[in-house]
Amino acid sequence: MSHLSSDIAARIIELSEGFDETTPLQMVASIAQRIERLVRRPQLRFQGLDVDPFTSEDWRLRTPEVTNAIRDLEAIASVLRFQIDQAAPLRRLLVPHVRRLWHNIVLWIEFLHPVHHFGTERMAHVPVSVLASALYGLFTLKSALVDLLDQTPQIYRALFDLWLHVDVYCELPLALVHAKYLHMLFLTVERALLRHDILSKVHGDGPLVPEDVDMIARDMALSVVGHHPRRFYRRFVHLVELFVTPIEPYVMISMDSELMLVRVAMSQLSLLAMVSNLFIPASSQRRDVVRALVRVLRGLLDRPVDALEAEEAACMVLWGMWKCAGDRRLLVWALRDGVLELISAVHNKRPSDTTNSMLNYIADQAMHVQVLRVLGPGGQVVPFGGPAVETSMRERTEVMRSLYPKVCACSKCPRRSAQDRYGLRRCACVTTCYCSSECQLHDWSSHRPRCQSIRMTMVEALRYLPSSEISPLDVRFHILYARFLVRMNFAKLELVEIPRSEGWQLCNYCLGIDLRQMPPQPSLRHSEVRYIVTAFVPALRHTAKPYGVKVLDVPLSLMLDGYMPVGDGWVGPGGDWRSDCEEESVNKVDTQ
Repeated sequence: MSHLSSDIAARIIELSEGFDETTPLQMVASIAQRIERLVRRPQLRFQGLDVDPFTSEDWRLRTPEVTNAIRDLEAIASVLRFQIDQAAPLRRLLVPHVRRLWHNIVLWIEFLHPVHHFGTERMAHVPVSVLASALYGLFTLKSALVDLLDQTPQIYRALFDLWLHVDVYCELPLALVHAKYLHMLFLTVERALLRHDILSKVHGDGPLVPEDVDMIARDMALSVVGHHPRRFYRRFVHLVELFVTPIEPYVMISMDSELMLVRVAMSQLSLLAMVSNLFIPASSQRRDVVRALVRVLRGLLDRPVDALEAEEAACMVLWGMWKCAGDRRLLVWALRDGVLELISAVHNKRPSDTTNSMLNYIADQAMHVQVLRVLGPGGQVVPFGGPAVETSMRERTEVMRSLYPKVCACSKCPRRSAQDRYGLRRCACVTTCYCSSECQLHDWSSHRPRCQSIRMTMVEALRYLPSSEISPLDVRFHILYARFLVRMNFAKLELVEIPRSEGWQLCNYCLGIDLRQMPPQPSLRHSEVRYIVTAFVPALRHTAKPYGVKVLDVPLSLMLDGYMPVGDGWVGPGGDWRSDCEEESVNKVDTQ
């Protein structure tokens, strides 16, 4: 009977090899019916899998026992990988066999796994394609095997280890072209990560939420990388980049193979977007991961075949990482590598909510110094948006460059030149640099009043702002840029025309400047606060409310008397200068 079972399994494999994606559905259905008749035969017992592989002292992969087990595992995979509707009865017929043999199947997958054979002569005989096909087929039965999967989490680990290290075990991406069923490995991961009862959502029946993840699968995926999410993403993005990187010109592959590589890249990018946005969010990523994603997006745009959906998925991955990030470094790294131009190219092909949100987010975050420096390198503004946006960006860049000159502030410094920036350190006021403590001491008598004024203003502005999101460097820039806008737009505010019929005074009004808009828009509102001008600046999280930065600690009526805000204080009609802290002390005296 064992020989008859072996013959049936071999015949199933032979029949399943008789079709591919180009085979007419009618012929595939006919093959499925013939295989179904074979599966129904009582002599089929898959006896090669009845043996426990770890009881043998012989780890060679060419023994009869190993050969029989691989054949039966391949036969099961051949039946389960059918994609047509007529394949459902086939899967139901195999469930009793799989349940009966489950623990031995898991043992054989572990035994054959390349992790145990890599670096030895046995590696040449590891059936990686059979393992990929078998794992794919077994996870199509996830709903029917959920209790057994819970008992054997090691099968998840075997899957994720093979997936994350497949480039170590095989020569990618060429292995995808030559190994017929290896690509199924990449189609298995998403099904494994999702709970069995919500798999219908994958086909568009509803949006996925974080609770849809299979927690056992998630833990096993992280266990492969020592429970370090950043390592997980590094391996994942490395795989995606391998699929997108052009194959060496001397290697000839067909257009079908080229399209298959794009499809695999697309599936992995979609999975990466899902994982990074929902299942394994990470507040930080490695710089090489972000740069690799930008290279992936550029590679997709350069491919000879249309890969728009993959390009949009790559954008979604970056967007998910930016949303989860605890700072702006990920955005800055991507911008330095030219991601703005790439996102714009994808958006011009087909506008989407994702690319539109990314462009708006970049515009918002351009109110922060480290982002603005990347968007305006050397004072030259990167083309971004329409004329109004470019004008606003140019104004911001000019204010930033004038505010933070990279030269020693000491007039008698022997190394005072724009080219000699080595060793420059900022003063506590963050606006002035010195190359040494000697230069700072020499310049202190002239810098001290301005330094104290700036620091007093900064202390007040930073009192209610999170230091993790807005640095003193940013706050100083927000204050100076908002004052610049007040000077530029003061005549348009028509403060003299404010109605006073209800007894309201001019000093009862707050001037708000929304720095999230391009160009920023000033607006007036009535308030109980006697003196304040507020700049609204974007938070790190794209859905968070903006922060209010106190810009001017004086009543607006002071402007009507001829005073105008300057960098560090006020200049009166006669040219006299008063600082913010002096104005604050004057107001305190007036109220006593």
